[in-house]
Amino acid sequence: MARAQGARAQMALAFETVYGTPPGSGYTQMPFITSSLAAEQPLLASELLG
Repeated sequence: MARAQGARAQMALAFETVYGTPPGSGYTQMPFITSSLAAEQPLLASELLG
């Protein structure tokens, strides 16, 4: 699935009727302004150097 970036990003939201099965329909478009999703992860500090 592609990840939208920018001011017009939207999320498809739906509730599952049975636990563990993805919904087949009933998705709602929900815009959001901020998120904690990042395209990059920071480097971890090495535990061997100290």
